[in-house]
Amino acid sequence: MAIPLRVLIVEDSENDTLLLIHELRRGDYAPTYERVDSLETMKASLEKQQWDIVLSDYTMPDFRGTDALLLLRERNPDTPFIYVSGTIGEDMAVAAMKAGANDYVMKGNLRRLIPAIRRELQEAETRRERRRLQKERDRLFEETQRNLERIRALHEIDLAITSTLDLRKVLDVLLEKVDQFFPGLPVTLRLVNKDTGLLSPIASRNVDEKEWKAQTPSRPGFAWTVLTTKAHLQVRNVQTHPATVSREFFRGQGLVSFLGVPLIAQGEPLGVLSLYTKEEHEFSIDEVEFLTTLGGQAAIAIHNSQLYEEAQTSLKHIRALREIDRAITSTLDLRAVLDLLLENIDLLLPYSATSVRLWNAETGMLEPVACRSIDLQGWRTAGPRGVGLPRVVFETKAPVVIPNVQTDPKAWAPDFLRSQGLVSYLGIPLTVKDQVLGVLGFYTKAEHDFSSDEIELLTTLARQAAIAIHNSQMYQQMANLASDLAKSNKVKEEFLSVMSHELRTPLNVVMGYTAMIHDGLLGEINPKQEDALAKILRQSNEQLAMVNNILFATVLEAQKIKVETQATVLGDLVNQLKSVCEVILNKPLEFIWDCSSPLAVVNVDAAKIKQILQNLIHNAIKFTEKGNVRISARALESDTGIRGQASALNPDRRRLAPALLSSKSRTRA
Repeated sequence: MAIPLRVLIVEDSENDTLLLIHELRRGDYAPTYERVDSLETMKASLEKQQWDIVLSDYTMPDFRGTDALLLLRERNPDTPFIYVSGTIGEDMAVAAMKAGANDYVMKGNLRRLIPAIRRELQEAETRRERRRLQKERDRLFEETQRNLERIRALHEIDLAITSTLDLRKVLDVLLEKVDQFFPGLPVTLRLVNKDTGLLSPIASRNVDEKEWKAQTPSRPGFAWTVLTTKAHLQVRNVQTHPATVSREFFRGQGLVSFLGVPLIAQGEPLGVLSLYTKEEHEFSIDEVEFLTTLGGQAAIAIHNSQLYEEAQTSLKHIRALREIDRAITSTLDLRAVLDLLLENIDLLLPYSATSVRLWNAETGMLEPVACRSIDLQGWRTAGPRGVGLPRVVFETKAPVVIPNVQTDPKAWAPDFLRSQGLVSYLGIPLTVKDQVLGVLGFYTKAEHDFSSDEIELLTTLARQAAIAIHNSQMYQQMANLASDLAKSNKVKEEFLSVMSHELRTPLNVVMGYTAMIHDGLLGEINPKQEDALAKILRQSNEQLAMVNNILFATVLEAQKIKVETQATVLGDLVNQLKSVCEVILNKPLEFIWDCSSPLAVVNVDAAKIKQILQNLIHNAIKFTEKGNVRISARALESDTGIRGQASALNPDRRRLAPALLSSKSRTRA
């Protein structure tokens, strides 16, 4: 079977061309040929199709074989070129071979043509195979280098994971590696906002970041699809795709093709890494796999960084709460508590201004009591009291967040807040035991989205502050009560002192004159008068005892009583009691005085022990209707006792008698 052969013949002679074709057919080739005889026709033929071999005359009237060789080598360096000429000499043939010709054959000896063609075709095939293999080796080498670079990049990401917990540094390494493997291509990174659950623009490269962040949609779009499906997504042309959200932005930035991969750590999608091209591009499997792997490694680093930042933030908040709690519990003065609270909030927490309003039960208003970084006088006088956001917080007993108090219709005194440059507001109730004491307010000077973690932290702070404020208020109330009580006691003491003095003075006069009349010092009296005067003396003594008891109780309450002990003869003490008690006896009772050790000496406060014993004897007389009252005194080894005994008591009073008639006082004789 003839071998197909595409032959370009550079020849000015048609007959010589036919001879060459005849010779090729004799050599089992089925030639497809074209004859050219000028530079222009040869250029056109080379552009039209690929030729297997070129056979060229050396000398032609309008075209030289050397020019044909030069043109072929410029266009197709591997295509065999053989001179077939009748005029070429030995020297010219050598020069032609050096110039790049593969062989030469004399027209008078065409028997060498077929072997030469076969040899050159074989060598051309060998060269092409060698070149193909070289290209394959080069491709494999480049692929190996790319793989090594990718492995190196992944290793560097791993190093970033273990060497730093700074999220910004991790993101910089990630974007740098993406730019290294996709030079100049725009790349963006969005992370999930844990409070809103939406995608927030974080970092980018090779794109106008300010404009990108300004227009980036938080939920719709290709990145959201990548996040929710947890799978990569390719879009060949984002400018024309029907699901495109930010079409004008893509056109303005010249972004065309899109590849997005999810950032997943421990099964949780953290964000989306997006790569763009500025021309339509079909991302290869290798490109998708590499970007996915890079995103997976970065996700681990981002996750660790976020955990570290959360831990550091929590630690910072705990320290801040501890410092604030330590400060506000160091005093019970309300003014000092409020000053320390606001001062420490200003030092430890990143808020522009703080305010405290406390509930006044008498006026039914939330009174402005303290503020920080706000004009105090203007704050106290601006707007009507008892309305606005603090009132809402107070009534709902729950935090209230307002993104912009300057425009919100519920805001209190928006003109004043605008003049202070305050924008966002968070109000938290000061609650103790389900009782709202007031409202703690936080302001920022730029619109701020208070996160759930912030609200929880500040709610905890508000609880601590509320306890300190409550303690201060309770302390102030107790101090006021103590002051009032002290004043009342002083008035009472003065009154009792004056009263007892004023009562005793006329009573002593009455008792003195009555005793003089009773004893006959002012003249003789009859028995009835004597009996009446005795009753007057008894009642006067009881009245005097009552006055003395009142005065003694006052002294006890004032804790001004002092015990002054001295050696006292027991018999003298009993005789003094006997002279006093027998005078006031107004019942049919018999006193039995039994002092078996009258000369014994005891160490007591004679006046006070006498008063105590008088009270006990009076109680015995009071609760004994008839019979006798025994008072005994004797020196014992360890105690001294006085015992009263009553007979003929009714059952109720008998139960009282042992307690009332018996007393023991331990003393050393």
